[in-house]
Amino acid sequence: MLWYTVCRDHLALLVVARDPSGVQPDDYFFTADLDGLAATVASQCAGRLFIEDTFKSTKQFLKVAMPLDLWSAVLPKLLKQVDRAT
Repeated sequence: MLWYTVCRDHLALLVVARDPSGVQPDDYFFTADLDGLAATVASQCAGRLFIEDTFKSTKQFLKVAMPLDLWSAVLPKLLKQVDRAT
């Protein structure tokens, strides 16, 4: 598929993951790896969910609201709190 608003010149692979029983909502994943297998793409994206959730929980714990590119500014504060806890 082409995703015109993001990049008109490069194809993207769209993977739709469905629960056959209809209990869970559909999930949609995008990748630039056109040779990727749907199961691999879904698995890798699902693995990232835990990483993103960890970032979100840590930012909430530290009471920090900032984009990830400023995350390095928070790291010293996080390390100090970890040192105090151990």
